[in-house]
Amino acid sequence: MRIRPRTRRAVAGAALAGATVATSLMAVPQATAVPTARHRATAAAIANGTYMIKTFSGKCFEVLNRSTANNSRIIQYTCRTTDNYSEKFTVRSAGSGASTIRVFDDKCLEIQNRSRANNTPIVQYTCRSKDNYTEKFKIVSAGGGKYRIKTFNDKCLEVRGGSRANNALIVQYTCRTKDNARQLFRFQRV
Repeated sequence: MRIRPRTRRAVAGAALAGATVATSLMAVPQATAVPTARHRATAAAIANGTYMIKTFSGKCFEVLNRSTANNSRIIQYTCRTTDNYSEKFTVRSAGSGASTIRVFDDKCLEIQNRSRANNTPIVQYTCRSKDNYTEKFKIVSAGGGKYRIKTFNDKCLEVRGGSRANNALIVQYTCRTKDNARQLFRFQRV
């Protein structure tokens, strides 16, 4: 039986195309979801416990005027050498890699008015429920014993304006890749 030249070319072209697809499927390895050592270290969270949270200037998070009222702002202030209850913050796991950060009177840190805006102050407020997203933070290692504290809307806590002064507010702001010292914190267990 004789095959016409046009038919031979069509059969050969189809066979070549099929072989190319099969070869390319076999030759491309599937991507794996194994995190690198750096990724695993970055995802490490802070253990549950009570801490002093220190800013880039060596000052500590503190509740403004040591208030127990809702919406009292969180500031940085010179760390005190005595047993200062308003500088102690308790980290508790809230599931899914998030944590709550509680102050001395068992109120939770949260973003004031649940805002998504930059420069919104971080305040203390009566803890609402385990499902309240504005009270949940992801504490992510930045290496060298420093951490970023990320909000529900993927912003970072920072010392407002990069100030080194006492009473500078702790606010949420878009996470920075440069000039980010103001967004890095140390957790000192107490």
